[in-house]
Amino acid sequence: MKKQKKADVIVSQLNEQMTDVSDLSEYGMANQDNIGEATRVKFANTYVSGIGLEPYVVGAAMHLPLEQISTPLIGENAVFVISVTNREEPPLTDLTGAKTRLKYALEARSNYEAYNALVDDANVKDYRLDIFY
Repeated sequence: MKKQKKADVIVSQLNEQMTDVSDLSEYGMANQDNIGEATRVKFANTYVSGIGLEPYVVGAAMHLPLEQISTPLIGENAVFVISVTNREEPPLTDLTGAKTRLKYALEARSNYEAYNALVDDANVKDYRLDIFY
């Protein structure tokens, strides 16, 4: 609760200070704030090097247009303002193995479900438990 209130105060201060900011580096120099650069931020990995686990910031970085400064983002460890300078599209991966595994899993499940549907429709009663125990 205390952490959230502190973050809300910082967000309101940043919103006031960043009304006419067009470059984060200039803002950092003017206000003696830490301006860092995170490289290789990926949607599949919510860990940002030098910062820690920040899933909300990573998600915002994936969605934010290039060279646009974000609004203040409340993260797990701090309040962040980000700007995406470069975005590389991930390489296309070969999904044939995953498709094959899913196909076999669905086939096995469909066979199991079909068998159970036939057993239910035939009103088969299983009394093995009563006989052996």
